[in-house]
Amino acid sequence: MWKPEDIGHIVAERELEYKNGRGLRKVILRLGQPVRSPLPEEGDPWWCPIQIEGLEKSIFKTIAGEDALQSLLLALLYAKKMLSDFAKETGGVIYWLAEEMDSIFDQQNMIDVYSMMTAEAFQLFRAVAQQLRGGKTADIHDALEQIEMLLDKYNAKKEK
Repeated sequence: MWKPEDIGHIVAERELEYKNGRGLRKVILRLGQPVRSPLPEEGDPWWCPIQIEGLEKSIFKTIAGEDALQSLLLALLYAKKMLSDFAKETGGVIYWLAEEMDSIFDQQNMIDVYSMMTAEAFQLFRAVAQQLRGGKTADIHDALEQIEMLLDKYNAKKEK
């Protein structure tokens, strides 16, 4: 059965960090564009090439799926499991951005961050609405400053 022999066109790349008792090192995860045999027959799978560099040895795998999306999602799940298992076996952690963030799917942390941002924004909007109801020019300028501070705060976090 045909399988891709190299990564091909890279559609996504993430730089992770691996940390253990001996230090910190960079791990690169690359996903290739899902592909199918140049002459596919009915029932031939799609393949998503995956490459991981920076561990003890480079890894190249091709993950099959019924369609391009499934092969891509399965490749991500494979990478998450493989990286997690590697970290456990070697007494380390693999993470993205911060140690408490999962390397691939960090849904809960992202949900928590968005919830906090949303709550803070609604709290500010209530205060601004009260100031605007007063109609005083000073209150309106103060409300605008508060909105700009909130926007700056989260734009700064986004850029880090």
